[in-house]
Amino acid sequence: MQRQYRIAVIGHTGRGNYGHFIDRAWLQIPGCRVVAVADPDAEGRAQAVKRTRAERGFADYRQMLDTVRPDIVSIAPRWLDQHHDMILAT
Repeated sequence: MQRQYRIAVIGHTGRGNYGHFIDRAWLQIPGCRVVAVADPDAEGRAQAVKRTRAERGFADYRQMLDTVRPDIVSIAPRWLDQHHDMILAT
């Protein structure tokens, strides 16, 4: 039986979004399931939850990481100024 990896995606609508829709790539990878997305923008978060079929959405990526404890985190905003803090939080 193949292991199921629990994926969390961090995006930021209006500030780099989801980097060319990298969040959707997980839907094509066997053994991976998006369990949560984080986006401070409520509308963008709702769209990402729907688009990825995630179980939950969070406004704060730190809260998502603490709550969900994913196997893999996809740091998706295109703008690099946000990546450092997100990487350290994982």
